[in-house]
Amino acid sequence: MVKSFMIEEDRERLLRKALEEFRDEVLKIKGVVGVIIPDEEFYESNVLVILSKIDREILERIMKIKFLIEDRYKEEIMISPYIALEGEDIVSKIEETSRGGYKRS
Repeated sequence: MVKSFMIEEDRERLLRKALEEFRDEVLKIKGVVGVIIPDEEFYESNVLVILSKIDREILERIMKIKFLIEDRYKEEIMISPYIALEGEDIVSKIEETSRGGYKRS
């Protein structure tokens, strides 16, 4: 029981590190205005990416970063981004429940 808890704790730590790397890379994309890493999953997602506008090129770049980081971690983690526009209700709801996981570009 203790061993499985340690494994789960290590997996959570690894996922958090990967999500932070994802956030830092995605924030470099013009059109991304913020990224929130919430404390818990929402709508089967573990990171919220906030855009100023929906643009195919931006979405492709976000997904490319997702796959690169997942490959780096040898698929031990899964990044599931939820894409929202600035001002959508989901942004304020997730922001309210998140403890310090929100960064703006």
